[in-house]
Amino acid sequence: MMLGLSNKGSRKIDEMMIHDYGLPGIVLMEEAALGIFSCLNNQFVLEGKLIYIFAGKGNNGGDGLALARILFNKGYRVKIILLLKEGYSNEAKLHLQVAINMGIEIEQWNKDLVRPDLIIDAILGTGFSGEVEGIIKSAIEWINNSNGTKVAIDIPTGINGDTGEGIIYVKADLTIALGYLKTGHLISKLFKSLYLVKLEFAKQLEDSIGAEDKVHYITAVEAGKIMPKRDLESHKGTYGKVGVLAGKKEMLGAGLLAGKSALRVGCGLVTMWLESFEGILGQEPELMLENWKDFLNKEVDILIIGPGLGRDKLLDLEKTLKAFKGSVVIDADGLYWLKQGWIKREWISGNVIITPHPKEMEMLLGKKLERRASVLEAANLYNCIALIKGYRTLISDGTQLNINLTGNPGMATAGSGDVLSGIIGGLLAQGLPSYKAVVLGTYLHGLSGDIAIRTIGLESLIASDLISYLPKAISRVKKIFDEKKIVEKIY
Repeated sequence: MMLGLSNKGSRKIDEMMIHDYGLPGIVLMEEAALGIFSCLNNQFVLEGKLIYIFAGKGNNGGDGLALARILFNKGYRVKIILLLKEGYSNEAKLHLQVAINMGIEIEQWNKDLVRPDLIIDAILGTGFSGEVEGIIKSAIEWINNSNGTKVAIDIPTGINGDTGEGIIYVKADLTIALGYLKTGHLISKLFKSLYLVKLEFAKQLEDSIGAEDKVHYITAVEAGKIMPKRDLESHKGTYGKVGVLAGKKEMLGAGLLAGKSALRVGCGLVTMWLESFEGILGQEPELMLENWKDFLNKEVDILIIGPGLGRDKLLDLEKTLKAFKGSVVIDADGLYWLKQGWIKREWISGNVIITPHPKEMEMLLGKKLERRASVLEAANLYNCIALIKGYRTLISDGTQLNINLTGNPGMATAGSGDVLSGIIGGLLAQGLPSYKAVVLGTYLHGLSGDIAIRTIGLESLIASDLISYLPKAISRVKKIFDEKKIVEKIY
């Protein structure tokens, strides 16, 4: 899984590379500038374009000034726009002097500048907090009113690197993050497109960063690495057996969505325990159907409890759960049962995964917390892996935190969560470690929705579409990627 950092964590790694290992900051800037150029060169036609680089006085400005030299040397029309006349960091000052010596065109910002084709925002970077004012505010407004394409280095000026929030900020068409994604990159709604330039930081330095300054995420490349592999010599038992306790007679669809999702993600066999299956016999030929009264009369590796189960205690689960040795996914009405004590964590010897949406999370905790705090508390309270659904679904085991980058508003539809629990259960059945199964399952669930809306649209997406497009999501992450690329598209 890939690592993201808070502003504090990112600064600490920078400082340790410079002071502990002796790598000059100017070298890091040079490496960053080369990566930025590679990204620009791949995404845009630079030939014949007028390019402005708005350079601030700190390290972000230094990255922009180093980029200006690279563009100039390759024959592109580049002009450096300075907002300030003094106060530059040592590294930025050095790159500025090189640019002066080389004869790169430099101009102080003014409102009468000729409008460029491409604007590079290297003004403030991730260390910004508060609200912009003065000349920087005026420059941001000028940039946003320009018709040219806007690219931000590390983070658009005016957006907080930790919160991802901004009031007055550069509305970048593309952002190129450096080294590590920051928390703001992962949770913000203000980014259109995001790329990451991978810098050569010493991996061992990551261990010195506290958990509170770390977040994790996966990309398609990482998802492909985690996907279970299929053996030539195998059978349905090789890929695990999922059991689904679900389906009051008026809510059979929820359980069926979970069961079909488990099969579609690669599970070998699914048994459904339902209150009644009148009217659906033969309609779902791949699913084995049993009655509630026969719960756990068949051997399964993973249990999913809750989709359409209802909020009446019509079953006593204590004896069966105490005898079961596998992992349990609790979703939907199962979460209500957990809160009521009709399911107890101590009855389950295997791992537990809970998948609440925000209102269910509030019910479980008995209070409303900020999303990150809520998922950490729930994971510790129930000794489980917890996620909280929504924009940028969060996942935690009580210590580490993962932010999911896939999904869209079209997935806010009945049954979407049942599909997620089925995908997670199906991956668990194939032997993935619990945390990886939840992270990968959430990623695939969102990616299925992202692929589906390209054909169906946001408004028309329904939960069964997520199952239909799941094979395309799996196929995408299993493609061969060039893992040696220094620039990776995040979204």
